[in-house]
Amino acid sequence: MQSSEVEKDDEDDNQVDEGVFLQEIDQMLGSILLRGVKGIQRVFMLLHKVNFIGPDGEFDRKSEWFLEINGINLKQVLLVDGVDPAWTVSNNCVEIMTVL
Repeated sequence: MQSSEVEKDDEDDNQVDEGVFLQEIDQMLGSILLRGVKGIQRVFMLLHKVNFIGPDGEFDRKSEWFLEINGINLKQVLLVDGVDPAWTVSNNCVEIMTVL
């Protein structure tokens, strides 16, 4: 066997091993919950301008970050540290009645 044929066989073996490895990683990542709340598929960070009354009684505006989510699990979202229940809303009436 010539050296070029040996190198080609090694490259083919490496490509097969790499393909199997990537498939295994894909399966592992699909089966674990990295962090978050079950039932929540996506989270979007949005910057909104919020009006408020300052200490001097004057109206003022400031920017605040909000998280908008796709999914349903209001009860678990309210249990997350840092979530302000006063600012948390849902458009799922059944879930609101169940949780509250």
